[in-house]
Amino acid sequence: PRPIIEKEKNVEKKTKKKSESPQIEKPLTVEEKQTEDIVQLLKKGRAPLLISYLRKNKIDKDFTLVPEVKYNGMPTMLHYCSQNGLKQMVLILLTNLKCSPVIKNNNGKTAWDLAKTLPVKQSFQIARHNLGESFTSWEDSHVEEPLSREEVEKMNQEIEENEKKETQDIVK
Repeated sequence: PRPIIEKEKNVEKKTKKKSESPQIEKPLTVEEKQTEDIVQLLKKGRAPLLISYLRKNKIDKDFTLVPEVKYNGMPTMLHYCSQNGLKQMVLILLTNLKCSPVIKNNNGKTAWDLAKTLPVKQSFQIARHNLGESFTSWEDSHVEEPLSREEVEKMNQEIEENEKKETQDIVK
């Protein structure tokens, strides 16, 4: 039992050392604080709170997230949501807030280009369908053909049925 106690003491010493070392924390800029607040609302999917926060603080829908180092490759809320698989927020940012899908990050990628999953891509396509072709240059945004919710549901149902069939075939 004795070595365990020594290990616990070492852990205590290490944690004390970290907290004792002077952390020089510079205060956040207004934009950095706003970015933190916005990102928290995006992560939690709090669309109504996000919309009221943007209005209350007079923040543009295509606000640039800062610091750039931390949000490298994700300059806007739309890029952030796309990269992080927040499909519902992608749809809300496009259809409700009318965020621009043509903005490119420092690597020349649009929010669509950062989407890693089919559901996120489908959110863009549903938004394109809902907003219409005149909303923006969809070609510049790289978003593929518009799809209605019904079309997306039908596609997903077919994919699910094919996967079930494949599983059943493997079992046989």
